[in-house]
Amino acid sequence: MVMQAIVLYNTVRRRSRQLPRAPHRNWDFEREMTLTRMFGMSDRIFHDLFRMKIAPFQSLCAHLRTYGLVDNRSVKVEEQVAIFLNTVGHDHRNRIGSFMFFRSGQTVSYYFHRVLQACLGLYKDVVNNATIHNSPHQKDKVKPWFQYFQYSVYNRTFWFSYQDSVGAIDGTHIPANVPIEEQARYRNRKQMITQNVLVACTFDMKFTYVLAGWEGSAHDGRLLQSATL
Repeated sequence: MVMQAIVLYNTVRRRSRQLPRAPHRNWDFEREMTLTRMFGMSDRIFHDLFRMKIAPFQSLCAHLRTYGLVDNRSVKVEEQVAIFLNTVGHDHRNRIGSFMFFRSGQTVSYYFHRVLQACLGLYKDVVNNATIHNSPHQKDKVKPWFQYFQYSVYNRTFWFSYQDSVGAIDGTHIPANVPIEEQARYRNRKQMITQNVLVACTFDMKFTYVLAGWEGSAHDGRLLQSATL
């Protein structure tokens, strides 16, 4: 029996050596050719791919470098941002980005989150929190909203609690598509699959903060605690 097993093993091994193999492909060369073709296209085609023209794309890459985004040994900042914009702009999965940029799914996911963390640093430059103290016209906009408190005798005591307010916070449930095994966590008290979103805005209806991604079963107080951390 042992001799028969050895003979069978050697036969299978010899046959495996004779099987035709796929031709070798230089993935680094094909990746460089693809990136060169992407970045050398016209503004219209570049906008179709990344939802952004070439000049703003280069400006964004330069700005993200100041927020900690650096070139890696094999992945430049431009390619990292291109992976991020392609995923966000077209709602692609990792396997699509892996096919387009000749990278593994793990690499695409890693650099997607790196660029996402760098983009979060843009909050201080992009969002201006309008307050009563830094906006001379804010008082005029807020005053009509508080007329109810000013002219109501019953609620006159509440005016002192709201007179220095600069905005309002509320939550809303947005329908979500999640895998079946995770639907229990996203089911709210109305038996709908949603995510609980916390939003803050000024009294002239300008959004200043959005916290998304929490399950529909999460309590509003848990979201407020997470937003204040």
